[in-house]
Amino acid sequence: MEFYTLGLIKPSAAITNFSASHITEPFRYMQKSQHIGKIVVSMPDAGEELPLETVREDLVLRSDRAYLFVGGLGGLGRSIATWLVERGAKHVIFMSRSAGNLLDDDPFVKEFAAHGCRTTRVSGDVSKYEDVVSAIQAAGEPIAGVFQASMVLRVSTNTSHISSLANAWR
Repeated sequence: MEFYTLGLIKPSAAITNFSASHITEPFRYMQKSQHIGKIVVSMPDAGEELPLETVREDLVLRSDRAYLFVGGLGGLGRSIATWLVERGAKHVIFMSRSAGNLLDDDPFVKEFAAHGCRTTRVSGDVSKYEDVVSAIQAAGEPIAGVFQASMVLRVSTNTSHISSLANAWR
């Protein structure tokens, strides 16, 4: 501050101006980390309006592609799969150890069919290469997305183990 007060150092006179109507430009400029000085964003004159944020379009999925779920038959996986179908997915593949047990007359499968979506259920284990290849081959069309939605919960009946966990959380 002493050097500044004595006039030995001065603030940088480099000022780069941007219009608020193109607000992304100063951020991109600053992101390059090559600027020196100040970046000024000027507001438009009175009567001149700033553009509104662009409207984001809803996600529309390709109907000529398949979407593969590893697992996905629990609550969260089913919700995400339903969301995809509501946005245009016409083929969803479920690969899990229990997927083969899901029959055509299951309400979940029927709901998808009502939306014009075909479901393929492949029994398998994602840790086995052959099972993954089977799921991919079952698609019959290019796979546009893969969702990892598998989970295994183990319940312990060992009360000493549960007590030690409860004590650790205290």
